[in-house]
Amino acid sequence: MFSEKFCAATWFGIRNENNGDFRVCCQHDVSLTKYSGKVNFNIKNDSVNDWVNSDYLQYIREQLGNNVELPECRRCWTRESAGLTSLRQNFNESISDNIPLNQNIWLKKYFQNKKNYLLDHLLIADVKISNFCNFECASCNPWDSSKLYTKWLQNQQFDLIKQSDEYFNNIKQTFRDSITTNYIAEILQQPIKVLKILGGEPLLDSRLLQMLENLDDKKKKKISLSFVTNGSVDLIRTDQKLSGFKHITYVVSVDGFGKLNEYIRMGSVWDQIENNILSFKNKNIPNRTVKLFGVIQALNALHIPELRNWCEQNNLEIKFGFVDTPAYLSLSALPYEQRKQVTDNQVLKLLESFPFNEEDYLNFKKYINWYNYGDQRSANATASCESSK
Repeated sequence: MFSEKFCAATWFGIRNENNGDFRVCCQHDVSLTKYSGKVNFNIKNDSVNDWVNSDYLQYIREQLGNNVELPECRRCWTRESAGLTSLRQNFNESISDNIPLNQNIWLKKYFQNKKNYLLDHLLIADVKISNFCNFECASCNPWDSSKLYTKWLQNQQFDLIKQSDEYFNNIKQTFRDSITTNYIAEILQQPIKVLKILGGEPLLDSRLLQMLENLDDKKKKKISLSFVTNGSVDLIRTDQKLSGFKHITYVVSVDGFGKLNEYIRMGSVWDQIENNILSFKNKNIPNRTVKLFGVIQALNALHIPELRNWCEQNNLEIKFGFVDTPAYLSLSALPYEQRKQVTDNQVLKLLESFPFNEEDYLNFKKYINWYNYGDQRSANATASCESSK
């Protein structure tokens, strides 16, 4: 089972999108699959077991066990070839407690006795609770940010963003009818080891925080929580409501240093985010971690070193992903003149996988015009990242 392509997420994990669709993980692109059977499942119509033991997931486990680079997992393969840590590798480390997979006693015994490709233990859950958010980030999308969706409703002239009213109605219904909350309750009945919560902005959801606060103490002691947050919420105050959990990690998404972050993540205030991060880190709360995650894209490709330097100065861990969809925000939209100015080694490696594309560049300029529409901050903020364009 421990092939080079082994992925713990397929064996022990689950994820949902804001409209309730199940996925293997956030990097999994089911539209690329070569599997011909049923691949679409939703929490409103299908149970957790329907998904985790579907024929499709059994197919995924078998193919990866045979060292097949499945096309739906291409984002992880691209990350690994660029020298970036992939989500697959993160999952594997998490499930094995940072012990090599083939040396983890529990995993070795489990797979020695495994006779099929069915899931027996659900240990990791990535739960998206809604698209409610107070930011409108350039590299996000309207179905993950209510603020960006409102922006799109006000100006629908950028035709490359195509949304479905049915999709957004599904998101609203899922949140309004407490379907996600009930789903989390179902997840917590499983022997969950890691619970990762995303939004929108999950720390703005008082209903979710109250549910976690009221969880049985015996259950809390077995669970490591992880929140993916935009850093706008006071982490110290939030953490005071969540005592008793084995460990809590706050992953703060940042895409640049200072004004550049304020532009790419419209609605953010750098001084506030910096204060929330450093105040929490300097408090040194036992079994609590704050780390950063950034997304390499056309808007910040020249400025990644500035963000890395800030993290190093403050002894903060940061990991990077990259944009590949939509293509007009990826590195393929970065012109030759700007490519010559790139100095970050990871960005340079990624550029090999993203050759310049004229159409992507032209669409990038159209998107920026749309993104700047109606926001008084844009004129000033744009100047701070003009060299990235």
